[in-house]
Amino acid sequence: EILLVTGVQTCALPISEAKPPWTATTGSCSPTMSVTPAAASTHVTCLHCSPARTVWLRRSTAASGAAADTDRPTDIVEKVYVTGATADVEREFAMGRAAAGPGVIEYLATGTDPQSSRPTVTVRFAQGDNLERLVARRGAIPAATALELLQPVACTLARLHRLQNDVVPHGMCHGDVKPQNLLATHDSTELLDFEDRKSTRLNSSHQEDL
Repeated sequence: EILLVTGVQTCALPISEAKPPWTATTGSCSPTMSVTPAAASTHVTCLHCSPARTVWLRRSTAASGAAADTDRPTDIVEKVYVTGATADVEREFAMGRAAAGPGVIEYLATGTDPQSSRPTVTVRFAQGDNLERLVARRGAIPAATALELLQPVACTLARLHRLQNDVVPHGMCHGDVKPQNLLATHDSTELLDFEDRKSTRLNSSHQEDL
């Protein structure tokens, strides 16, 4: 059985009835978007759907012993580039890997969606809520709570600005810090989505891209 969630609608489909490509009928999903579960023991949830990107959460329901046989996480998030080129995916992946460390979600791989033939990037799933959903559910957040949520983000951004490696020799600017790209987990707040990242270059008169 596959669990398909799009917007506020949830559908549980037996594998025999789930003949890809499936068409999303709620929210803003493109009619050409498909779900391509790797196995019958996978629950698939649509986390985000737009004309440019579709994001799927793929959660394994296999026994924990089976999961231990592989180094690959059993729960992953896959972003399908509905528009754009493979080079765009590869750049996001390279920047995500270059930013690896505390406060950044782990980038795992690039690939191709077998149904749409569109490029994809995969990251490790982390349990939590992005800040947009958190505020929508709780309402206004007290200042002290907001500071507690954002302090790890400030530390992560400072670390990225100081990065010096082969990919970003002058540091990195995330380029799209917003509530939707901040994931509040049980012990921190992690930065998501390095699609709009920029290299930070310094000169004698100003600091670019900050």
